[in-house]
Amino acid sequence: MGAPRVSVVVPMRDAGASLPELFDALDAQTFERDRFEVLVVDDGSRDDSVEIARARPGVTVLAHPRPAGSYAARNLAIRQARGEIFAFTDADCRPEPDWLTALLDGLDRLGADLVGGRVALSLPDRPRLPALVDVARHWDQERFVRLQGFAVTANLACRREVIERIGTFAGGLRSDGDREFCVRATTAGFRLVYCGSAVVAHPTRDRAVELMRKTYRHGVGRAQTGAGLWGPGGILPMLIGRSGLNGEPMLRAAGAQPGTARLLAVDAAGYALAAAPGLAGYLAERTRKRPPPSI
Repeated sequence: MGAPRVSVVVPMRDAGASLPELFDALDAQTFERDRFEVLVVDDGSRDDSVEIARARPGVTVLAHPRPAGSYAARNLAIRQARGEIFAFTDADCRPEPDWLTALLDGLDRLGADLVGGRVALSLPDRPRLPALVDVARHWDQERFVRLQGFAVTANLACRREVIERIGTFAGGLRSDGDREFCVRATTAGFRLVYCGSAVVAHPTRDRAVELMRKTYRHGVGRAQTGAGLWGPGGILPMLIGRSGLNGEPMLRAAGAQPGTARLLAVDAAGYALAAAPGLAGYLAERTRKRPPPSI
C-alpha cells in the first residue's frame, strides 16, 4: 500500500474523555479510510489518553518526553507524517463526516495551498454565561481567514509544499502559532481560503476559569509573536472588538436565543472573562525576556 494522501494531526493532553468521539468521527469520514492516516501526539497527559489512543486501530501515537506545547507536538507529527496534505484538528473536536472531503475540495477546486474550515461551537442545552461569551468572542473562522489572514488549527489543512518551503509551526509559542504560521505562509506567496462546508464541532468553555485561562494564553501568544497594543494586529482591537451585541449572529448560529438583557450581560462578562485576562497575559509576557520561538 502506498503512502496516504492526507495526514490528520492531533495534539493531546489529558484528552481521554474526548478521544473516543474524535476517533469515531474520523472513522465516519466519507473520504476513504486507507487514504488518510491519523497521528496523535501526547504532550504530557496524566490521564489515560495514551492508552485509549494506542488501543484504537489505525492511529499512530507519538509522545514528547516532557510537555512542550501543542505547536511542538504538531511539529513532531509533521516530521513523522507521510501524506501530501496535512489536516489539523484538536482532541476535543468532532469533524463532520465530509470534513476531509471538503478540505481537499477546497485545496483542489479553488487552487489553494491552505484551507481553513468552519469551527462550529456547540453550546450545552442550558448554557452558562462563560459559554455564551466564548461563542460571542471567539472562533469566527471565516472572519479570521477573510479579514486577518489566518485559520485556527482546530480546522486547518495545508499542502506539504507549504511546510517544506516555510518550515513548521513556531514550537515555542503558547498560543497564536496558527496565526504566525498562516501569515508566514501567505507572505511567502501561498494562498489561504475559507471553506464553510468543512466543519468541525468544538465545545465551549463552560466555566469562567477555563475561559480566563484560554484568553490569558492567547494574550501570551500575541506578545510572543510581537503584536503591538493597537493597529490591525494589535492585542486591544482583538480583545475589545467583539461584544455580546456584535456577537449576536454567532450566538444565534450556535443555537442561543438571547434577548437584549442577556446580550448586555454577555457584553459585560466578556470584558471580565476575556478582555482582562487576555491583556494580563499580553502584559505579563511583554515584561519577560525570552528567546524568540523556535521554528
